[in-house]
Amino acid sequence: MKYFDALGDRILDEWSAAAFDSLRFPEIAAEALKASRPYDHVSVEDIVLWVASARSLPRQYLASTFGQPPIQLYWNSRFYIEALFWTSTDTAIHQHNFAGAFSVLEGMSIQTTYSFFEEQRVNAHMRLGRVVMDSAKLLRRGDVEPIFPGAALTHGVFHIGEPHVTIVVRTESEYSAYYQMRLTPPNIAEDPFFRDEVVTRQVQILSMLRRARRDLYDAMLIHVLRNADLHIALMVLRQARDHLREQNKWDAFLAKAQDIVGHDLALLEPGLRYEDRSARLEERRGHVNDPTVRFVLALSVSVPHRDAFLELLTEQYGSQSVRILAAAILTLSPPDTSSAQAGAWLADVVALLINGVGAERAIELVQGAAMDESQLRGTLVKKYAEKIAKSEMFGFLFPPSMSRAVGREPPSQPRLAGGVAGM
Repeated sequence: MKYFDALGDRILDEWSAAAFDSLRFPEIAAEALKASRPYDHVSVEDIVLWVASARSLPRQYLASTFGQPPIQLYWNSRFYIEALFWTSTDTAIHQHNFAGAFSVLEGMSIQTTYSFFEEQRVNAHMRLGRVVMDSAKLLRRGDVEPIFPGAALTHGVFHIGEPHVTIVVRTESEYSAYYQMRLTPPNIAEDPFFRDEVVTRQVQILSMLRRARRDLYDAMLIHVLRNADLHIALMVLRQARDHLREQNKWDAFLAKAQDIVGHDLALLEPGLRYEDRSARLEERRGHVNDPTVRFVLALSVSVPHRDAFLELLTEQYGSQSVRILAAAILTLSPPDTSSAQAGAWLADVVALLINGVGAERAIELVQGAAMDESQLRGTLVKKYAEKIAKSEMFGFLFPPSMSRAVGREPPSQPRLAGGVAGM
């Protein structure tokens, strides 16, 4: 495409003038994207038509699975430009072994950045410690972000829009000095590219047993775990957790395996729980059509931190943000009562709870004129406050004082050998 040919040649000239200094490339790529404004020149339809009618294309990386699909638009021996289409999202928190920049062409993204503070080295491929969210922001059409290799950028990007399309300018994956890690809150950092032939076959055998010989599954899983280090145990338990939870065996199995394996498998439980929550909420979002409810769920998956969540919600919806959130909570987690009992006043109660008003005070503010109506509302508010404070979707939004008031302790941090880890 002519536009990307011109953009690529411009970047090549500017980088050449900087002696191809790799530390300068993110800045050069980002400034070129900001100045050239891809969305003013190219549409999603333009790229689709270009591919559909092409007799030849720039060099394509067919082995790449990052993108649905990734389309390389420009290539030279030092860097390339590609369009990444996304029809679903990948919430993995990751680093990069390349440098460059990206710009949103279509859709919106929620970008979160993180730091990792190591407290325990498991081996060359895994660390335990604290995963800390540093920032969260909305990226809209035309926004540009640099990509730095290694720990200089650790981020997660939740794509909103079907399709969501990002233009990426990037070097080849040649920064071998930078160790790429994938983070799983609240405490895991691991090498996402680690592969072991034995473990791969063991996981495949377990998958076969789950489908064809469930009577052998648990015993064979113990055999695999007996020779596993903590990183291998994490890889294997990721495969096993759905089966064990379907059978209501997860907690009992972990306790049994702990005694046999000898590793502190409890250290893996918070990360596995985080992954389970993300997967369940993403699946739930796939069955929702309302764009505001979908946005609220996307925030809940990617920014499960009260202050940052509410800040981004307000950026998107302004003064209506709390009311929109209250309506989404009622839609996704309806009260255990008939619609006749739960009038429009319940949305006002949820808004009060979001703003930190305690359940008792919220009850006072919504009392009806008749005593029986007041008692009915009071009982409903108490039950509903307890339900949403315990909700995996929205429990993090409510102050710890409310959580204790309805019988839920604030989430504790997992304790590691080297200290405390958490988000």
